[in-house]
This record gives sequence, C-alpha cells and structure tokens, in this order.
Amino acid sequence: MIIKKSPSLLFMGHNFFDYMSNENTKYAYIPIPKNASSYLKIFFESGWGWTYDFNYYRTSNKKFIVCLRDPINRWLAGVVEYFFREHPYMVLEGETFLKFICERVLFDEHTIPQVNFIDGLDDSNLIFIKFNDNIGSTIDKFVTEHFNDSGWKTRKLTLSIDKNDSNKHIIKQTNLENLKTFLQENPKLIYNIKKFYKEDYELVNSAKYYGI
Repeated sequence: MIIKKSPSLLFMGHNFFDYMSNENTKYAYIPIPKNASSYLKIFFESGWGWTYDFNYYRTSNKKFIVCLRDPINRWLAGVVEYFFREHPYMVLEGETFLKFICERVLFDEHTIPQVNFIDGLDDSNLIFIKFNDNIGSTIDKFVTEHFNDSGWKTRKLTLSIDKNDSNKHIIKQTNLENLKTFLQENPKLIYNIKKFYKEDYELVNSAKYYGI
C-alpha cells in the first residue's frame, strides 16, 4: 500500500521527506514530530552516526523506521508543544478559547497528520514502531536484532538521551490536563478531530508494528 497524505491539509510550514541514515546501513529513520522524534533522532545520531538527508524519494534501497502514535494523543501533545514554544507562560483555559483550539485543530508541524511525513512511500518498505512507554526498549531490541553491531551493547551505556518529557514542565502538564478534560466534556469535538485525522487512524489501526 502506498501511503497518501491527508487531502485536508493546507499548512505546509515544514520540510517534508527528511530522513536519517548513513551509507553503511540498509535502514533509515523518518522523524515525525511528537512521535518520540527528539529521542530517536539523538538515538540514531549519537549511537550510530546517522545524519540527515532531505529526500527519501531518492532512496530506493533502504527500509524506513517510522514511529506512529495515537492521533488524538499526538494532537494533544502537539497543541501543548505549540503554545509552549509560542506563548510559554500561557495557560490554556476558558471554554471559548479551548473550543477555538479544538475547532482549529491544525497549528504547526506538531499537529500535521502523520501520513504527510511518509507520503508516497510503500508500507512494505516501512518498519512501524508503536509509540508507548516501552519505545526505548523496543528500538533497542530492534537495533540489537538487525544492526549486527557487536559494539552496541557496550556503546549504548555511554548514551545520554533526553526524552523531552512534558511532565518536566508544569505549564505543559497543566495545559495537557485542561485540554483532555475539555475534550472529555465535549465528545462532538473529539469526533471532529478524529475526522480530520481520518487517514492517520486508518494507518495507525492497520499498521503491523515491530515487536507486537
């Protein structure tokens, strides 16, 4: 199946088709914002010396590692990230403001549909990793099994990777809880957001995940 981008997307403020790899491996990684991308980019850069390239269409001989996340959970994290970057001291509260946020849906690259980051790729060339609390052990298991690197077990002990956890920032956690509560009280808004991410849900629900 060829992945197709969402037809509802108007915002194009991000460089698509980026991936990380090097010439010594048949694997590559495609970052998707709010899908453990900060963690995984540092993981492959520090652990394996992978660097950026900017057009996965030119790469026909690699398998692409892609992390997928539940679209609503990703949207919540993405909105919180957007406001933290643009208005770091703003508390998301008040019915009118929260409704505006939920009806707008799209803010920046953190809320762009996931399918848009892998548009045009055949899913037979994609290795899907599920975003969850075990993402670190899952990706470690994958590279241990597939990268054939006898030095990895020792080298990984020297890695120091920040997982960019929102719980470290009180304002982020407050805004996340406010948005979650508002959505729970307004199921119609949840329906509209899920409708916007229709293609993401189709992919997330049909993907065959590594290690699951």
